[in-house]
Amino acid sequence: WSRCRRSGGDFEDEQRQNRIYTADTIEDTCRLIGGSEVLQQIGKRIQFIHERAQNGQPDWREIEACLFAIKSVSNYIPQDESAVIPHVMNLLQTMINHPSTSPPPIMRQTINILIGRYGQWLSQHPTYLSDFFNFLISGLKLPPTCSSSALAIKSLCESAPSAMCGPVLSLYEQVLGVHEGLNIKDEQMLLEGVCKIMCKMTYAEAASTLGRIMQPIGSQLEAASSNPNASPKQVNGVISRLTTVVTHVKIAPTGGPNLVLSLMEQCWPMLSKVVERFGSDAVVAENVSRCYKHSMRNCQAEFAPLLQPVIQQLEAIFDYSFRSSYLYAASICITEFSNDATYSNRLFEMIVNLSNSVFKRFVNLEAFTSNPDVVEEYFYLLSRFIKYCPVKLFQGGEFLGQALKCAVVGLQVHHRDANKGVLNFFENTLQFGLETQIGQLERQGLERAITMSGEDIVKGSCHALMGDTPLFFIDTGSGSLAGVLYKLMSLCPQQVAEWANKTVRGSGASLGPFKDDFENEFIGILTQPLGQRLEFNRRVKAFNDNVWKARRRAGL
Repeated sequence: WSRCRRSGGDFEDEQRQNRIYTADTIEDTCRLIGGSEVLQQIGKRIQFIHERAQNGQPDWREIEACLFAIKSVSNYIPQDESAVIPHVMNLLQTMINHPSTSPPPIMRQTINILIGRYGQWLSQHPTYLSDFFNFLISGLKLPPTCSSSALAIKSLCESAPSAMCGPVLSLYEQVLGVHEGLNIKDEQMLLEGVCKIMCKMTYAEAASTLGRIMQPIGSQLEAASSNPNASPKQVNGVISRLTTVVTHVKIAPTGGPNLVLSLMEQCWPMLSKVVERFGSDAVVAENVSRCYKHSMRNCQAEFAPLLQPVIQQLEAIFDYSFRSSYLYAASICITEFSNDATYSNRLFEMIVNLSNSVFKRFVNLEAFTSNPDVVEEYFYLLSRFIKYCPVKLFQGGEFLGQALKCAVVGLQVHHRDANKGVLNFFENTLQFGLETQIGQLERQGLERAITMSGEDIVKGSCHALMGDTPLFFIDTGSGSLAGVLYKLMSLCPQQVAEWANKTVRGSGASLGPFKDDFENEFIGILTQPLGQRLEFNRRVKAFNDNVWKARRRAGL
């Protein structure tokens, strides 16, 4: 604090980092000697500060430092601690109710966080909640403390829901009163807290409360869908609020229909119009996909009435917007509904329709390079389909072969995540062929697909290892080039040897005088007995290392 006269962004960043280091040090001390011992030492320090300041106002900075330390020990003391915490809470109550003092912003932030951290303790001592709650509400109106106040209120709603049930609707009305001064993230934290309290209500109480909460959100959604002057920013705000509700309202439908499903069904006409108007906006696409994801995960099988319209919308909006977020939403449809055979045909149809949109756009490497996020999400989507419901995909060998050829081109995109998505798809496809329970039709489909694209995979792998195309994952994780080659050789070793002799010759042209040596070495790797996976990985990695050493020596 002695350096607080300094100003500027650099100092503020340094101060913030120092406080993080201090909190980490206090937590480490708690692990070494115990949280109760650390708390007692802090309590003695607070007592000393007050005794020293009997004839005057204590230095608020010393008090703030002690409160900051107490905040940091919250996870290391019993929730029923009775030696120090009651005195700390009395001190806070006196400070926030003192008519002549207003804590500085950084003191308020510390108090806010401390109140939130000790929510469990406060739930057992609810007499403090009224004063603390009013203090937090007043902090929402102050920009420096708005976020910490919202976070503390959310924490209280989670930790002391029974004590907060009474003022929950009053809380939301006060949120509306300061709505214009809150950013969307702070408002979402408050709304999440309200939803947490609703989860502790009876079904009838929760349904009534949800109706009141959704009334302003529904009005905003309707305005966004019909107002010609609506902007993507307004749309993002209302969809974010809706997403918060469908994510955190989890109430067993014991007295009626699923509340989240009913909510989504009511919002669907307006939501469809909004997506049709603004779905090409990247942030809107991301928020819409997140809303669908949490709705499906919350409702699970009960979401079925909306599955068909959601899939139709995803197919249409992706076709003209080409936003990767919609591919991610489609993958959630697969995760949630693939275990029901009723939907397998429709899910496969969705994959085909989305793939047609991809194949239509990805006509050359430039198109791939311009959309690396689509490359990544598309091949992760196919991988997820293989994991959850592969039968349809492998029975259609021609479609799978086309997807594999597309992936070979995607392997050339100089983008780490896109590269990972492509390799992950290759490995999952080949791994399916190594499963013992694979049916005859599926095996035949895979063989047709490999016949169509296997040579291209070998050639693309060779170019990557020779340094002509990007390579980010050689031998690590689920989705590596060594893993792809190993599994391909496990499936069809003779064909791989033929493809290697046919395609590798000439592929090392960029290596100049080292061309023949490396081509022969790579062919040797693909034609030798396969052996153990780790040993194969080592050979591939060593080969690639030697290629780059030769390139550097030759200045290539």
